Amino acid sequence: MAVRAPRRPGVALAALRDAAVERRPMTRTRWATGVLCVLAGGGLALLLPGATAQDKPTIVLLSAMILLVAAALLAPVLVVPLVRLMPAGRGATGLLVRGAAAVAARRLASIAAPVLAAVGFAVLLVGTFQTASLAVNIEDAAAIPAVSVAAGSSAVPGLSEAAVQAQQGSSSLPTVVYLPSGEPLDAVSGAAFSVPAVLGFRVGEVVPLRFADGVVVPLTVSAVSSVLSIPRELVRLHDPTALTPVVHLSGAFVPSPGATSMTARAYVEREAASENDLVDLFLAVLLGISVGYTALAVANTVLMATYGRRQELITLHRTGATPAQAMRVVVVESLLAVALGTLLGLAVAVPALFEARAGLQDEIGASVTLVMPWSTLALVAGICALLAAFASLLPFLRRRMLSGGARTMAG
Repeated sequence: MAVRAPRRPGVALAALRDAAVERRPMTRTRWATGVLCVLAGGGLALLLPGATAQDKPTIVLLSAMILLVAAALLAPVLVVPLVRLMPAGRGATGLLVRGAAAVAARRLASIAAPVLAAVGFAVLLVGTFQTASLAVNIEDAAAIPAVSVAAGSSAVPGLSEAAVQAQQGSSSLPTVVYLPSGEPLDAVSGAAFSVPAVLGFRVGEVVPLRFADGVVVPLTVSAVSSVLSIPRELVRLHDPTALTPVVHLSGAFVPSPGATSMTARAYVEREAASENDLVDLFLAVLLGISVGYTALAVANTVLMATYGRRQELITLHRTGATPAQAMRVVVVESLLAVALGTLLGLAVAVPALFEARAGLQDEIGASVTLVMPWSTLALVAGICALLAAFASLLPFLRRRMLSGGARTMAG
């Protein structure tokens, strides 16, 4: 008949510490590399006060990436103080998890490190892109010389000439013209024929342009500017189907077919939506690869660590722990490692996001709201937690972890 030893957390904890203690969680190479990364990342951060507004976001990203590597390398040193700051929790499971984690820093850090890198990378990348997108929208909206605009509705790509004439405000009519060489050029309507300096034409020079209807019209350059502009009546004559994208209203909006009124900010955000969708798709692919790699690393590390501590868990079993209690200890410890990795990743990424936002504010000269990607954080941390828990349970589900202990207890 099998005999079960008394379930005494103090005895179990002492036995578990003796079985799990690591004599050297950090090697000299890891120390040296981690410290060098800290110095490199911190050194880059010190360059921020003297950097230009355009360079600050790049410096912040590079510094944060290096510091994420440093945190991953120094994780065995960082996780133990964090574990000690956490409450022990109720019952024997919380006490055993905290005690085992405090003496097995390398094991805990090996699980936390890939989570740290994935969370930090995801939050930093997505948060920076979304905050930068918001800053660009603010800058573009500020460049519109009107509070409200008239634009085509969602079902109409632009405004007809009748809709434009019904409004009080300024607008430009886009078209495409062709040089004698056949090169297409984007042009807008303006007061006179002006050309960008890059084309190399001089004031007074005659340039034959082919319009959308195939007619070639010789035009005399009246000015050199940043855009190619052509008198509006000429654009409308040779491109009758051209639509005006937006009218900057100087008076009240007049309802007209196909036209809708909105704020300048709303118009900019609507126009940027398609581009933002492409950026979001790119980020999704990039994060999918990153999270997929991290998930495999976390699952593999947890699985190997659980198998590697078989003797430790048998010792725990001999002190009176049931298989269910041993499973809870392993699962909770793995989830603790994921939580620590998430906290360390945020500790690096969040300050970097604030610095990146400060650089964007300096660049556009306006206040920008920091976008914190909570959904991305929850997704990455949740996937890591689920896989860590499953990988912790897998050896038990295969009924191999405590078989040796069970045989020892039998008789």
